Amino acid sequence: MPSALRGMAGRSGHITRRLFYVTLHLMNPDTIKSLIQQRLPDALVEVLGEDGTHFEALIVSPAFVGLSLIKQHQMVYDALGERMREEIHALSLRTLTPEQAQQLRHPAAH
Repeated sequence: MPSALRGMAGRSGHITRRLFYVTLHLMNPDTIKSLIQQRLPDALVEVLGEDGTHFEALIVSPAFVGLSLIKQHQMVYDALGERMREEIHALSLRTLTPEQAQQLRHPAAH
C-alpha cells in the first residue's frame, strides 16, 4: 500500500472512507439587508433575490456623499465580508446618496 494511503487504512488494511457533508447556507434578501444596515445604520436598503445566490440591492445612504461609486460599493462589500466570497454568488448594486435618490423621485424639481 502506498505510504500516502497508509494513514487512511483501518485495522483491516482497507482504506476507510469518510464522508463529509457540507451544509450550504443560502442567503436571503432579509439577511443581506440586515448585514448592510448594521454597517450603514442610516441607509435605506432594498434587496431582491429569490434563488439564494443572486441578488440585486439598492442602498441609499448619506455615508456615500462625496465618495466615488467604487468606494460606495466597497463599503457595501465590506459590510457583507466573507459572504461575498462564499455565500453570495452575484450581487448587483445600485448605491445613491439621499440627494441622488431625491432627484430620481422628483426630476422636475432639480
